[in-house]
Amino acid sequence: MATRDFLSKYRHLRRCGWGAAAAYSGARAWVAVEDRGWSYRWEDDDGDDGHDDWCRARRCKGHTVLGCVLVDADDRPLASLWGIIDPDASYEQEIQIELAMEALADVEELEAQETASVIAPEEDWA
Repeated sequence: MATRDFLSKYRHLRRCGWGAAAAYSGARAWVAVEDRGWSYRWEDDDGDDGHDDWCRARRCKGHTVLGCVLVDADDRPLASLWGIIDPDASYEQEIQIELAMEALADVEELEAQETASVIAPEEDWA
């Protein structure tokens, strides 16, 4: 992890109002996305979650409803969030960082399990 990149991302998140621990985790995940070659796909959310009916009943104006998928370097999904209504750039960034934090925690847990099984195979546990 490049220290300069991490620090600039950490400071950015702190300025955005994130607490110290959350900004640390968020910056760490944000850098990991870049380091691991992960990327985001924003897609139209055509899911039937009842939002269209709710809007019609209240005569709401049309919305843009999106989903965001974090994918690994091989385009395999790692984390996603759907039903995102009219996100601005700031909210999109927050969603991306939250997805990165979720995915990084999952991937690091799997990596730790793989490392543990190499260091101490299950047959040696007894």
